[in-house]
Amino acid sequence: MDSTRFCVRCGRETKPEELINGLCIDCYLKHHGVFKEKPRVKVVVCPKCGSWYFKGVWHQPLDLREVIRRELLSELYRFLYSEIRVLEVDVASDIRKISAGEHGVEAVFTLEVAGKHVARIRGLVAVETEYKVCDKCMRRTTGSHKALVQVRFDPPEETGELYREVSALLHSMGLENSIVEVEERRDGMDVKFDDVIAARRYVDVLARKYGARTSESFKSVKYDFQAGKWSGVVTISVRIPVIKENDVVKYRGSIGVVKHVGDGSLKILLLETGVEVEARLSDYWSNVLRKPREVYVDSKVYTVTAVDKTTVYLLNEETGELREHPLTPGNYGLKPGDRVIILSDGEREVVVKKE
Repeated sequence: MDSTRFCVRCGRETKPEELINGLCIDCYLKHHGVFKEKPRVKVVVCPKCGSWYFKGVWHQPLDLREVIRRELLSELYRFLYSEIRVLEVDVASDIRKISAGEHGVEAVFTLEVAGKHVARIRGLVAVETEYKVCDKCMRRTTGSHKALVQVRFDPPEETGELYREVSALLHSMGLENSIVEVEERRDGMDVKFDDVIAARRYVDVLARKYGARTSESFKSVKYDFQAGKWSGVVTISVRIPVIKENDVVKYRGSIGVVKHVGDGSLKILLLETGVEVEARLSDYWSNVLRKPREVYVDSKVYTVTAVDKTTVYLLNEETGELREHPLTPGNYGLKPGDRVIILSDGEREVVVKKE
């Protein structure tokens, strides 16, 4: 009988393909072992925000056990024999003293041995913990930033609810960890980011949702010889049109009233024709859509006294003033007794039912 069918250590009969260097799996684990040296990791954690540093990058905060687990999954191979492959690691304890002058954790390793066996091994891992302030917290402390988003509203006088929406987006998008500072201004706000990608994500949403017009510039600060490029601050200018429901606007030269504002679009009732059209908020920047300051709303309220095929007859009951106005498609529904107001853009007047 072939001698390779027996474990050279305990003599147990074993299938040849299951032997590892002449040993059965039990003897291999007991007498040979899977580690060529005690596993150890160094964990670098920011004391301010809990971020952890690994392979040159700061990562989002995690539970310390999970940080250790992830580092072991990546680095444990350095402490194992070449025939061992890591399948999973479970950190089974918090950091505690494991020997004189050394702290660590207990962990359970799921390993593949020589491509033939799966074994679960419980062992100790030495852990060195270093606390170091991360780049983001350092920039927050010093006020330095990589990107500046300048949000401005047009016109700036009516920004109340819209300002709150735009500000709340910073939190609903989960960008808090990238924000260095938010400064409220009379006509908008300035948001400083320590991450250019996060700043551009925010700006993209503002453009898509609110029809914002954007422009970007870069101001170099110093040359990074190691990276071979200039470092500096990206400044993104964002202008948002302030248009709300019931606002009077001009769309392609016609006076209308905004009936609905959605993501990047709005519905406008054209008063002269009575037709409802859909427009893009971004049309504001090409003057296709305007919020004209010259539109005048007469404060007087008139009562419709009669309507014929061509004319609407109006009476101001307070002053006794009588007016006649051409009947347009937008006024076909008017009837005696309706109360109306008059809008004017300086060129023509439009009669609108008072709601």
